Amino acid sequence: MTPLVVETPGGLSVSYGGRSLYSSRDPARTPERAAREADIPPETLVVCASPLLGYGLDTLLARLPSGSAVLAVERDEALMALSLSRAPRETLEHPRLRYYRSESIPAILSLIPRMPGFPFRRVRLVSLSGGADLHRDFYAELAALAGDLLSRHWRNRLTLIRFGRGYARNLFRNLARLPDSTPLPLASVGKPILVAGSGPSLERALSEIARHRERLFVLACDTALPVLAASGIRPDAVAVVESQFWIERAFHGLALSRIPVFADLTARPRAVARLGGPVSYFLSAYADARYLDRLANAGLAPHAIPPLGSVGLAAVRLALDVAAPGEPVLCVGLDFSHPIESTHARGAPACVEREIAAARLAPIGFADSSFAEGSSPARGKDGREVRTDPTLSGYRDLFEAEFSRVGGLFDCGETGLPLGIPRARISEVLARQAAGRSALYAAQGAAQSAAECPSREAIDRFISEERERLIALRAALTGERAAGIDEVRAELVELDYLHLHFPDSHRASEATGDFLNRARAEVEWFLKTLTLLSS
Repeated sequence: MTPLVVETPGGLSVSYGGRSLYSSRDPARTPERAAREADIPPETLVVCASPLLGYGLDTLLARLPSGSAVLAVERDEALMALSLSRAPRETLEHPRLRYYRSESIPAILSLIPRMPGFPFRRVRLVSLSGGADLHRDFYAELAALAGDLLSRHWRNRLTLIRFGRGYARNLFRNLARLPDSTPLPLASVGKPILVAGSGPSLERALSEIARHRERLFVLACDTALPVLAASGIRPDAVAVVESQFWIERAFHGLALSRIPVFADLTARPRAVARLGGPVSYFLSAYADARYLDRLANAGLAPHAIPPLGSVGLAAVRLALDVAAPGEPVLCVGLDFSHPIESTHARGAPACVEREIAAARLAPIGFADSSFAEGSSPARGKDGREVRTDPTLSGYRDLFEAEFSRVGGLFDCGETGLPLGIPRARISEVLARQAAGRSALYAAQGAAQSAAECPSREAIDRFISEERERLIALRAALTGERAAGIDEVRAELVELDYLHLHFPDSHRASEATGDFLNRARAEVEWFLKTLTLLSS
Protein backbone atom coordinates (compact mmCIF):
# COMPACT_ATOMS: atom_id res chain seq x y z
CA MET A 1 0.00 0.00 0.00
CA THR A 2 1.08 3.54 -0.76
CA PRO A 3 -0.16 6.45 1.35
CA LEU A 4 -1.82 9.23 -0.66
CA VAL A 5 -1.82 12.95 0.12
CA VAL A 6 -5.39 14.28 -0.22
CA GLU A 7 -6.61 17.86 -0.58
CA THR A 8 -9.35 18.87 1.91
CA PRO A 9 -11.09 22.21 2.58
CA GLY A 10 -8.78 22.75 5.57
CA GLY A 11 -5.48 21.55 4.09
CA LEU A 12 -3.65 18.35 3.23
CA SER A 13 -4.67 15.00 4.67
CA VAL A 14 -3.41 11.44 4.18
CA SER A 15 -5.30 8.38 3.01
CA TYR A 16 -3.75 5.00 3.73
CA GLY A 17 -5.17 1.51 3.53
CA GLY A 18 -8.67 2.75 2.93
CA ARG A 19 -8.76 5.09 5.92
CA SER A 20 -8.10 8.78 6.46
CA LEU A 21 -5.34 9.55 8.94
CA TYR A 22 -6.54 13.13 9.52
CA SER A 23 -9.90 14.92 9.58
CA SER A 24 -11.45 15.27 6.13
CA ARG A 25 -12.46 18.87 6.93
CA ASP A 26 -9.68 20.37 9.08
CA PRO A 27 -6.66 18.03 9.21
CA ALA A 28 -4.57 20.17 11.59
CA ARG A 29 -7.27 20.81 14.19
CA THR A 30 -7.04 17.56 16.21
CA PRO A 31 -3.20 17.36 16.22
CA GLU A 32 -2.94 21.02 17.28
CA ARG A 33 -5.41 20.47 20.10
CA ALA A 34 -3.54 17.36 21.26
CA ALA A 35 -0.28 19.33 21.27
CA ARG A 36 -1.82 22.24 23.21
CA GLU A 37 -3.51 20.06 25.79
CA ALA A 38 -0.68 17.59 26.41
CA ASP A 39 0.46 17.50 30.04
CA ILE A 40 4.22 18.07 29.86
CA PRO A 41 5.98 18.76 33.18
CA PRO A 42 9.69 19.73 33.19
CA GLU A 43 12.25 17.05 32.28
CA THR A 44 9.79 15.00 30.22
CA LEU A 45 10.46 12.76 27.25
CA VAL A 46 7.52 13.23 24.88
CA VAL A 47 7.03 10.17 22.67
CA CYS A 48 5.23 11.48 19.60
CA ALA A 49 3.57 8.62 17.75
CA SER A 50 3.41 8.89 13.94
CA PRO A 51 3.95 12.66 13.39
CA LEU A 52 3.24 12.18 9.68
CA LEU A 53 2.76 15.67 8.09
CA GLY A 54 4.02 17.40 11.24
CA TYR A 55 0.74 19.00 12.32
CA GLY A 56 1.05 19.99 15.98
CA LEU A 57 4.81 19.43 16.19
CA ASP A 58 5.70 23.14 16.25
CA THR A 59 3.13 23.75 18.99
CA LEU A 60 4.48 20.80 20.97
CA LEU A 61 8.07 21.99 20.62
CA ALA A 62 7.15 25.55 21.58
CA ARG A 63 5.53 24.26 24.80
CA LEU A 64 8.45 22.08 25.90
CA PRO A 65 9.57 23.00 29.42
CA SER A 66 13.20 22.86 30.56
CA GLY A 67 15.01 19.55 30.26
CA SER A 68 12.41 18.08 27.89
CA ALA A 69 12.60 16.72 24.35
CA VAL A 70 10.44 15.06 21.70
CA LEU A 71 11.12 11.54 20.45
CA ALA A 72 9.07 11.26 17.24
CA VAL A 73 8.60 7.64 16.18
CA GLU A 74 7.15 6.03 13.08
CA ARG A 75 6.78 2.27 12.75
CA ASP A 76 5.46 2.19 9.17
CA GLU A 77 8.13 2.56 6.50
CA ALA A 78 5.76 3.99 3.87
CA LEU A 79 4.41 6.60 6.29
CA MET A 80 7.96 7.56 7.29
CA ALA A 81 8.93 8.15 3.67
CA LEU A 82 5.88 10.36 3.19
CA SER A 83 6.58 12.23 6.41
CA LEU A 84 10.17 13.01 5.48
CA SER A 85 9.06 14.38 2.12
CA ARG A 86 6.13 16.46 3.40
CA ALA A 87 6.76 17.56 6.99
CA PRO A 88 8.50 20.97 7.42
CA ARG A 89 12.27 20.44 7.31
CA GLU A 90 12.96 23.12 9.96
CA THR A 91 10.61 21.33 12.35
CA LEU A 92 12.24 17.93 11.86
CA GLU A 93 15.66 19.50 12.43
CA HIS A 94 14.66 21.20 15.69
CA PRO A 95 17.47 20.70 18.27
CA ARG A 96 15.09 19.18 20.82
CA LEU A 97 13.49 16.70 18.47
CA ARG A 98 14.72 13.34 17.19
CA TYR A 99 12.81 11.39 14.55
CA TYR A 100 13.29 7.62 14.17
CA ARG A 101 11.67 4.81 12.24
CA SER A 102 11.94 1.27 13.46
CA GLU A 103 9.87 -1.82 14.10
CA SER A 104 12.19 -2.73 16.97
CA ILE A 105 11.32 -1.25 20.34
CA PRO A 106 14.74 -2.18 21.86
CA ALA A 107 16.45 -0.33 18.98
CA ILE A 108 14.46 2.80 19.71
CA LEU A 109 15.03 2.53 23.46
CA SER A 110 18.78 2.34 22.90
CA LEU A 111 18.65 5.84 21.40
CA ILE A 112 17.01 7.51 24.41
CA PRO A 113 20.22 7.98 26.47
CA ARG A 114 21.60 10.02 23.56
CA MET A 115 18.59 12.33 23.42
CA PRO A 116 19.09 16.04 24.24
CA GLY A 117 17.97 16.61 27.82
CA PHE A 118 18.59 13.07 29.04
CA PRO A 119 18.11 11.95 31.79
CA PHE A 120 14.37 12.64 31.83
CA ARG A 121 12.13 12.07 34.82
CA ARG A 122 8.98 10.93 33.05
CA VAL A 123 7.43 9.93 29.69
CA ARG A 124 4.33 11.26 27.97
CA LEU A 125 2.80 9.65 24.87
CA VAL A 126 1.22 12.09 22.38
CA SER A 127 -0.49 11.02 19.14
CA LEU A 128 -0.57 13.62 16.35
CA SER A 129 -2.12 11.59 13.54
CA GLY A 130 -4.30 8.58 12.83
CA GLY A 131 -1.11 6.74 11.98
CA ALA A 132 -0.73 6.11 15.70
CA ASP A 133 -3.91 4.00 15.64
CA LEU A 134 -2.43 1.66 13.04
CA HIS A 135 0.05 0.36 15.63
CA ARG A 136 -1.50 1.48 18.89
CA ASP A 137 -0.08 -1.40 20.97
CA PHE A 138 3.41 -0.78 19.59
CA TYR A 139 3.47 2.87 20.64
CA ALA A 140 1.88 2.13 24.02
CA GLU A 141 4.49 -0.56 24.72
CA LEU A 142 7.27 1.78 23.58
CA ALA A 143 6.11 4.51 25.97
CA ALA A 144 5.76 2.02 28.83
CA LEU A 145 9.21 0.54 28.27
CA ALA A 146 10.72 4.02 27.92
CA GLY A 147 9.24 4.76 31.33
CA ASP A 148 10.79 1.55 32.67
CA LEU A 149 14.15 2.57 31.20
CA LEU A 150 13.99 5.92 32.98
CA SER A 151 12.88 4.25 36.21
CA ARG A 152 15.91 1.95 36.06
CA HIS A 153 18.14 4.92 35.35
CA TRP A 154 16.88 6.79 38.41
CA ARG A 155 17.06 3.67 40.58
CA ASN A 156 20.68 3.37 39.49
CA ARG A 157 21.12 7.04 40.29
CA LEU A 158 19.74 6.43 43.78
CA THR A 159 22.23 3.59 44.15
CA LEU A 160 25.03 5.92 43.07
CA ILE A 161 23.86 8.63 45.44
CA ARG A 162 24.03 6.18 48.29
CA PHE A 163 27.09 4.14 47.34
CA GLY A 164 28.94 5.94 44.52
CA ARG A 165 31.46 7.62 46.76
CA GLY A 166 32.39 4.26 48.30
CA TYR A 167 32.58 2.61 44.89
CA ALA A 168 35.20 5.10 43.74
CA ARG A 169 37.26 4.89 46.92
CA ASN A 170 37.16 1.08 46.86
CA LEU A 171 38.18 1.10 43.21
CA PHE A 172 41.29 3.18 43.88
CA ARG A 173 42.22 1.05 46.89
CA ASN A 174 41.76 -2.20 44.97
CA LEU A 175 43.59 -0.72 42.00
CA ALA A 176 46.71 -0.45 44.18
CA ARG A 177 46.46 -4.22 44.75
CA LEU A 178 45.90 -5.09 41.10
CA PRO A 179 49.60 -5.80 40.32
CA ASP A 180 49.62 -8.53 42.99
CA SER A 181 46.42 -10.19 41.76
CA THR A 182 45.84 -13.18 39.48
CA PRO A 183 44.17 -12.73 36.07
CA LEU A 184 40.74 -14.27 35.66
CA PRO A 185 40.99 -17.73 34.04
CA LEU A 186 39.01 -16.65 30.98
CA ALA A 187 37.66 -19.46 28.76
CA SER A 188 39.76 -22.02 30.62
CA VAL A 189 37.66 -23.84 33.22
CA GLY A 190 37.35 -27.30 31.67
CA LYS A 191 34.42 -28.65 33.68
CA PRO A 192 30.78 -27.62 34.24
CA ILE A 193 30.49 -24.53 36.42
CA LEU A 194 27.91 -24.36 39.19
CA VAL A 195 26.91 -20.85 40.30
CA ALA A 196 25.56 -21.00 43.85
CA GLY A 197 23.43 -18.16 45.18
CA SER A 198 22.14 -18.02 48.76
CA GLY A 199 18.42 -18.36 47.99
CA PRO A 200 16.37 -21.07 49.74
CA SER A 201 16.69 -23.43 46.75
CA LEU A 202 20.38 -23.87 47.57
CA GLU A 203 19.44 -26.00 50.58
CA ARG A 204 17.68 -28.60 48.44
CA ALA A 205 20.66 -28.79 46.09
CA LEU A 206 23.39 -29.27 48.72
CA SER A 207 23.34 -33.07 48.76
CA GLU A 208 23.45 -33.27 44.96
CA ILE A 209 26.27 -30.72 44.79
CA ALA A 210 28.22 -32.75 47.36
CA ARG A 211 27.60 -35.97 45.43
CA HIS A 212 28.99 -34.52 42.18
CA ARG A 213 31.51 -32.13 43.76
CA GLU A 214 34.56 -33.43 41.92
CA ARG A 215 32.91 -33.01 38.54
CA LEU A 216 31.98 -29.36 39.14
CA PHE A 217 33.72 -26.01 39.36
CA VAL A 218 31.72 -24.33 42.13
CA LEU A 219 31.53 -20.53 41.95
CA ALA A 220 29.80 -19.26 45.09
CA CYS A 221 28.14 -15.90 45.53
CA ASP A 222 29.57 -14.22 48.62
CA THR A 223 26.61 -14.89 50.95
CA ALA A 224 26.37 -18.52 49.79
CA LEU A 225 29.88 -19.33 51.03
CA PRO A 226 28.94 -20.12 54.67
CA VAL A 227 26.02 -22.29 53.52
CA LEU A 228 28.32 -24.38 51.34
CA ALA A 229 31.09 -24.47 53.95
CA ALA A 230 28.69 -25.74 56.63
CA SER A 231 27.91 -28.71 54.35
CA GLY A 232 31.58 -29.45 53.77
CA ILE A 233 31.57 -28.04 50.24
CA ARG A 234 34.60 -25.91 49.47
CA PRO A 235 33.98 -23.66 46.44
CA ASP A 236 36.59 -23.26 43.75
CA ALA A 237 36.04 -19.50 43.84
CA VAL A 238 33.83 -16.87 45.48
CA ALA A 239 32.34 -13.88 43.66
CA VAL A 240 32.41 -10.64 45.68
CA VAL A 241 30.81 -7.41 44.49
CA GLU A 242 29.49 -5.82 47.69
CA SER A 243 31.08 -2.48 48.63
CA GLN A 244 29.95 -2.26 52.26
CA PHE A 245 31.19 -3.60 55.58
CA TRP A 246 28.36 -6.03 56.23
CA ILE A 247 29.54 -8.51 53.59
CA GLU A 248 32.53 -9.42 55.78
CA ARG A 249 30.09 -11.33 58.00
CA ALA A 250 29.76 -13.93 55.24
CA PHE A 251 33.42 -14.83 55.73
CA HIS A 252 33.51 -15.28 59.52
CA GLY A 253 35.51 -18.38 60.40
CA LEU A 254 36.92 -18.70 56.87
CA ALA A 255 39.80 -16.23 57.06
CA LEU A 256 42.45 -18.94 56.58
CA SER A 257 40.58 -20.91 53.92
CA ARG A 258 42.54 -19.36 51.02
CA ILE A 259 39.59 -19.85 48.69
CA PRO A 260 40.17 -17.87 45.46
CA VAL A 261 38.12 -14.71 45.07
CA PHE A 262 36.68 -13.15 41.90
CA ALA A 263 36.25 -9.54 43.03
CA ASP A 264 34.72 -6.47 41.48
CA LEU A 265 37.20 -3.60 41.54
CA THR A 266 34.55 -1.64 43.50
CA ALA A 267 34.12 -4.33 46.20
CA ARG A 268 35.12 -3.69 49.80
CA PRO A 269 38.92 -4.28 49.97
CA ARG A 270 38.89 -5.86 53.43
CA ALA A 271 36.24 -8.35 52.34
CA VAL A 272 38.21 -9.18 49.20
CA ALA A 273 41.31 -9.94 51.27
CA ARG A 274 39.47 -11.71 54.10
CA LEU A 275 39.85 -15.27 52.81
CA GLY A 276 43.60 -14.86 52.32
CA GLY A 277 43.72 -16.58 48.94
CA PRO A 278 44.43 -15.44 45.37
CA VAL A 279 42.28 -12.59 44.06
CA SER A 280 41.20 -12.11 40.45
CA TYR A 281 39.67 -8.71 39.73
CA PHE A 282 37.02 -7.74 37.21
CA LEU A 283 35.24 -4.45 36.63
CA SER A 284 31.53 -3.81 36.29
CA ALA A 285 31.38 -0.25 34.97
CA TYR A 286 28.86 1.02 37.52
CA ALA A 287 28.52 4.36 35.73
CA ASP A 288 29.36 6.05 32.45
CA ALA A 289 32.40 7.71 34.00
CA ARG A 290 35.33 9.56 32.45
CA TYR A 291 37.77 8.27 35.04
CA LEU A 292 36.84 4.68 34.16
CA ASP A 293 37.47 5.55 30.51
CA ARG A 294 40.92 6.84 31.47
CA LEU A 295 41.59 3.62 33.34
CA ALA A 296 40.61 1.54 30.30
CA ASN A 297 42.50 3.74 27.84
CA ALA A 298 45.64 3.32 29.97
CA GLY A 299 45.28 -0.45 29.62
CA LEU A 300 44.85 -0.88 33.38
CA ALA A 301 41.22 -1.99 33.65
CA PRO A 302 40.69 -5.70 34.38
CA HIS A 303 38.17 -7.87 32.56
CA ALA A 304 34.91 -5.93 32.17
CA ILE A 305 31.36 -7.19 32.62
CA PRO A 306 28.08 -5.25 32.33
CA PRO A 307 26.82 -3.49 35.47
CA LEU A 308 24.21 -6.05 36.56
CA GLY A 309 23.64 -4.85 40.13
CA SER A 310 23.34 -8.31 41.70
CA VAL A 311 26.12 -10.63 42.79
CA GLY A 312 24.09 -13.54 41.40
CA LEU A 313 23.88 -12.04 37.92
CA ALA A 314 27.53 -10.99 38.06
CA ALA A 315 28.55 -14.54 39.05
CA VAL A 316 26.64 -16.02 36.12
CA ARG A 317 28.30 -13.59 33.74
CA LEU A 318 31.72 -14.47 35.16
CA ALA A 319 30.97 -18.19 34.92
CA LEU A 320 30.11 -17.84 31.23
CA ASP A 321 33.33 -15.89 30.69
CA VAL A 322 35.66 -18.35 32.44
CA ALA A 323 34.00 -21.53 31.12
CA ALA A 324 35.94 -23.36 28.45
CA PRO A 325 34.09 -23.75 25.12
CA GLY A 326 31.33 -26.31 25.41
CA GLU A 327 31.15 -26.36 29.20
CA PRO A 328 27.68 -25.71 30.68
CA VAL A 329 26.87 -23.30 33.50
CA LEU A 330 24.38 -24.41 36.16
CA CYS A 331 22.51 -22.11 38.56
CA VAL A 332 21.10 -22.85 42.01
CA GLY A 333 20.06 -20.48 44.79
CA LEU A 334 19.22 -17.66 42.36
CA ASP A 335 15.58 -17.47 43.44
CA PHE A 336 14.78 -13.71 43.43
CA SER A 337 11.99 -14.60 45.84
CA HIS A 338 11.46 -16.57 49.04
CA PRO A 339 8.82 -18.50 50.96
CA ILE A 340 7.29 -16.81 53.99
CA GLU A 341 9.31 -18.88 56.42
CA SER A 342 12.80 -17.81 55.29
CA THR A 343 14.44 -15.34 52.90
CA HIS A 344 17.71 -17.26 52.39
CA ALA A 345 19.19 -20.71 52.73
CA ARG A 346 19.93 -21.63 56.34
CA GLY A 347 23.46 -20.64 57.26
CA ALA A 348 23.44 -17.51 55.11
CA PRO A 349 24.31 -14.31 57.04
CA ALA A 350 20.71 -13.03 56.97
CA CYS A 351 19.40 -16.20 58.64
CA VAL A 352 22.24 -16.38 61.16
CA GLU A 353 21.62 -12.80 62.24
CA ARG A 354 17.92 -13.56 62.73
CA GLU A 355 18.82 -16.45 65.00
CA ILE A 356 21.29 -14.38 67.01
CA ALA A 357 18.78 -11.55 67.46
CA ALA A 358 15.94 -13.88 68.47
CA ALA A 359 14.58 -13.55 72.01
CA ARG A 360 11.57 -14.61 74.02
CA LEU A 361 9.60 -11.58 72.87
CA ALA A 362 11.20 -11.50 69.41
CA PRO A 363 11.02 -15.01 67.94
CA ILE A 364 12.63 -15.96 64.67
CA GLY A 365 10.45 -14.97 61.75
CA PHE A 366 10.51 -13.33 58.37
CA ALA A 367 7.07 -11.73 58.30
CA ASP A 368 8.59 -8.25 58.08
CA SER A 369 10.33 -9.23 54.82
CA SER A 370 7.45 -11.30 53.47
CA PHE A 371 4.82 -8.62 54.03
CA ALA A 372 6.84 -5.41 53.84
CA GLU A 373 5.64 -2.55 51.70
CA GLY A 374 6.14 -3.46 48.04
CA SER A 375 6.25 -7.20 48.74
CA SER A 376 3.83 -9.24 46.66
CA PRO A 377 2.94 -12.90 46.06
CA ALA A 378 4.16 -14.74 42.98
CA ARG A 379 4.01 -18.29 41.67
CA GLY A 380 7.30 -20.15 41.90
CA LYS A 381 8.64 -22.67 39.41
CA ASP A 382 7.44 -25.53 41.67
CA GLY A 383 3.91 -24.12 41.79
CA ARG A 384 4.19 -22.84 45.35
CA GLU A 385 3.42 -19.27 46.31
CA VAL A 386 6.51 -17.21 47.11
CA ARG A 387 7.09 -13.59 48.05
CA THR A 388 9.03 -11.11 45.97
CA ASP A 389 9.43 -7.35 45.66
CA PRO A 390 10.22 -4.86 42.87
CA THR A 391 13.97 -5.12 43.43
CA LEU A 392 14.09 -8.92 43.38
CA SER A 393 11.65 -9.29 40.49
CA GLY A 394 13.58 -6.59 38.63
CA TYR A 395 16.75 -8.65 38.95
CA ARG A 396 14.85 -11.71 37.70
CA ASP A 397 13.67 -9.76 34.67
CA LEU A 398 17.21 -8.55 34.04
CA PHE A 399 18.48 -12.13 34.34
CA GLU A 400 16.05 -13.27 31.64
CA ALA A 401 16.86 -10.32 29.38
CA GLU A 402 20.61 -10.88 29.78
CA PHE A 403 20.85 -14.68 29.68
CA SER A 404 17.72 -16.29 28.18
CA ARG A 405 19.34 -16.54 24.73
CA VAL A 406 22.64 -17.91 26.04
CA GLY A 407 23.19 -21.56 25.23
CA GLY A 408 24.52 -24.02 27.79
CA LEU A 409 22.96 -22.24 30.79
CA PHE A 410 20.65 -24.25 33.07
CA ASP A 411 18.43 -23.51 36.05
CA CYS A 412 18.97 -26.33 38.55
CA GLY A 413 17.08 -24.76 41.44
CA GLU A 414 13.81 -26.38 42.45
CA THR A 415 12.18 -23.27 43.94
CA GLY A 416 12.04 -19.56 43.27
CA LEU A 417 10.90 -17.52 40.30
CA PRO A 418 11.38 -18.98 36.78
CA LEU A 419 14.58 -17.61 35.25
CA GLY A 420 13.67 -17.92 31.59
CA ILE A 421 16.34 -20.56 30.89
CA PRO A 422 16.05 -24.38 30.55
CA ARG A 423 15.51 -26.28 33.80
CA ALA A 424 17.33 -29.49 34.67
CA ARG A 425 18.76 -31.37 37.61
CA ILE A 426 22.51 -31.19 38.17
CA SER A 427 22.89 -34.92 37.51
CA GLU A 428 20.98 -34.61 34.22
CA VAL A 429 23.25 -31.85 32.94
CA LEU A 430 26.37 -33.77 33.94
CA ALA A 431 25.11 -36.95 32.26
CA ARG A 432 24.39 -35.08 29.03
CA GLN A 433 27.77 -33.35 29.21
CA ALA A 434 29.63 -36.64 29.70
CA ALA A 435 27.80 -38.25 26.78
CA GLY A 436 28.40 -35.32 24.45
CA ARG A 437 32.00 -34.51 25.30
CA SER A 438 34.18 -35.19 22.26
CA ALA A 439 37.50 -36.98 22.49
CA LEU A 440 39.06 -34.13 20.49
CA TYR A 441 37.93 -31.54 23.01
CA ALA A 442 39.09 -33.68 25.92
CA ALA A 443 42.52 -34.01 24.31
CA GLN A 444 42.78 -30.30 23.62
CA GLY A 445 42.01 -29.32 27.18
CA ALA A 446 41.59 -25.67 28.01
CA ALA A 447 44.34 -23.11 27.61
CA GLN A 448 44.93 -20.78 30.52
CA SER A 449 44.33 -17.10 30.00
CA ALA A 450 47.41 -15.31 28.75
CA ALA A 451 46.39 -12.00 30.28
CA GLU A 452 48.74 -10.29 32.68
CA CYS A 453 48.05 -7.87 35.49
CA PRO A 454 49.29 -4.29 35.10
CA SER A 455 52.70 -3.43 36.48
CA ARG A 456 53.17 -1.64 39.78
CA GLU A 457 54.77 1.29 37.94
CA ALA A 458 51.78 1.75 35.63
CA ILE A 459 49.30 1.68 38.52
CA ASP A 460 51.37 4.10 40.60
CA ARG A 461 51.60 6.45 37.63
CA PHE A 462 47.81 6.43 37.14
CA ILE A 463 47.14 7.11 40.82
CA SER A 464 49.75 9.87 40.88
CA GLU A 465 48.23 11.53 37.81
CA GLU A 466 44.78 11.48 39.40
CA ARG A 467 46.21 13.00 42.54
CA GLU A 468 47.84 15.80 40.53
CA ARG A 469 44.52 16.49 38.80
CA LEU A 470 42.85 16.87 42.19
CA ILE A 471 45.55 19.21 43.46
CA ALA A 472 45.19 21.39 40.36
CA LEU A 473 41.40 21.51 40.75
CA ARG A 474 41.70 22.40 44.43
CA ALA A 475 44.02 25.27 43.54
CA ALA A 476 41.47 26.57 41.01
CA LEU A 477 38.58 26.27 43.47
CA THR A 478 40.47 28.08 46.24
CA GLY A 479 41.84 30.83 43.99
CA GLU A 480 45.46 29.70 44.25
CA ARG A 481 45.41 29.12 40.50
CA ALA A 482 43.73 31.42 38.02
CA ALA A 483 41.10 29.46 36.08
CA GLY A 484 37.86 30.48 34.38
CA ILE A 485 34.56 28.85 35.28
CA ASP A 486 34.47 26.93 31.99
CA GLU A 487 37.89 25.45 32.71
CA VAL A 488 36.82 24.43 36.22
CA ARG A 489 33.64 22.85 34.89
CA ALA A 490 35.62 20.92 32.28
CA GLU A 491 37.93 19.59 35.01
CA LEU A 492 34.93 18.58 37.11
CA VAL A 493 33.47 16.63 34.19
CA GLU A 494 36.75 14.72 33.88
CA LEU A 495 37.05 14.09 37.63
CA ASP A 496 33.55 12.68 37.83
CA TYR A 497 34.22 10.40 40.80
CA LEU A 498 34.03 13.60 42.85
CA HIS A 499 30.33 14.03 42.11
CA LEU A 500 28.84 10.84 40.66
CA HIS A 501 27.07 10.46 44.01
CA PHE A 502 25.54 13.94 43.78
CA PRO A 503 21.83 13.93 42.88
CA ASP A 504 22.62 16.58 40.26
CA SER A 505 25.82 15.00 38.96
CA HIS A 506 24.52 15.16 35.38
CA ARG A 507 24.66 18.97 35.67
CA ALA A 508 28.43 19.11 36.30
CA SER A 509 29.03 20.96 33.04
CA GLU A 510 26.74 23.72 34.35
CA ALA A 511 28.16 23.72 37.90
CA THR A 512 27.42 26.79 40.01
CA GLY A 513 28.40 27.91 43.51
CA ASP A 514 26.65 25.21 45.53
CA PHE A 515 27.87 22.39 43.27
CA LEU A 516 31.42 23.77 43.35
CA ASN A 517 31.40 23.99 47.14
CA ARG A 518 30.33 20.38 47.47
CA ALA A 519 32.94 19.30 44.93
CA ARG A 520 35.59 21.21 46.87
CA ALA A 521 34.86 19.08 49.96
CA GLU A 522 35.07 15.89 47.89
CA VAL A 523 38.47 16.91 46.56
CA GLU A 524 39.90 16.78 50.09
CA TRP A 525 38.28 13.41 50.80
CA PHE A 526 39.68 11.75 47.68
CA LEU A 527 43.05 13.45 48.04
CA LYS A 528 43.49 11.70 51.39
CA THR A 529 42.80 8.32 49.77
CA LEU A 530 45.12 8.87 46.80
CA THR A 531 47.87 10.35 48.96
CA LEU A 532 47.87 7.26 51.19
CA LEU A 533 48.04 5.04 48.12
CA SER A 534 50.90 7.10 46.69
CA SER A 535 53.02 6.99 49.84
